[in-house]
Amino acid sequence: MSYQKSSKYYQILIICSILVFGCKQTTTNINKIEIHTVDKEIITCFRITCAGFDTSFSFNQFTIIDKITLNKIEYCLNKLKLNNSQYEGDIRTKAIITYNSRKKQDTLCIGFHPEVMYMNGRKYIYDNELFELIEQSQLK
Repeated sequence: MSYQKSSKYYQILIICSILVFGCKQTTTNINKIEIHTVDKEIITCFRITCAGFDTSFSFNQFTIIDKITLNKIEYCLNKLKLNNSQYEGDIRTKAIITYNSRKKQDTLCIGFHPEVMYMNGRKYIYDNELFELIEQSQLK
């Protein structure tokens, strides 16, 4: 009888340990993302650059603060791959990324026709998952 009690005690202790240490929530380094966006189908006479976005459009603005979404976006940002194409995107979405641990902000611009992304002026291959996360956040 004493063996059964101690066995159950150890089983409960193991389960509690797994729950406490195994369910640790990952945290993101991103504090918030401020999104400026326009309809991606808007036609302009010339390509809009990341630097010219704010003065070229009257844009919709929203802020992403949901930690789960920020964590997913950070994962997508970390897996972006450089794009060596000569084509320049026509920017329709601009994101200002603010971090918890540093004062410097990053700027992500999303272009279409062709689809391309820019992070702090460097061109990256378009990531549909990242774009969808930003788009879905606008609907919340």
